[in-house]
Amino acid sequence: MPRLVAEWGDEEAAGWVWPLVAGPHGMFPSAAAFRPPRGAQGRGAAWEEAQRTVVDVFTRAVGFEDLVAVRPVGSLRKAEQLAVSGLIVMTDWIASDSSEFPGLADTDQISFGGARSRAEGA
Repeated sequence: MPRLVAEWGDEEAAGWVWPLVAGPHGMFPSAAAFRPPRGAQGRGAAWEEAQRTVVDVFTRAVGFEDLVAVRPVGSLRKAEQLAVSGLIVMTDWIASDSSEFPGLADTDQISFGGARSRAEGA
């Protein structure tokens, strides 16, 4: 979440987006839950740079120039957040169905184009 706040300059905008990423696995953790404990893996400048790189590559791959370009113009109400979260959960379940999408363990078969094609088929 700190990256979203830094890029968007608005903790409220970031505050409703990050649970959509974290929530699909059963609970919506607090912002404090995303701070790794002292000594844990995932701390330091190298880890932060890796996170920035992943976000930047993904942001461009889905068609945006940078993270600033996807800044929300307002906050969703809780009911809307839950509806979007439910949609994310369902798409994750569909995409994780190995009977419908065999062979995804082969990293050579993973691409954005392939993902879009599988999504259309699903």
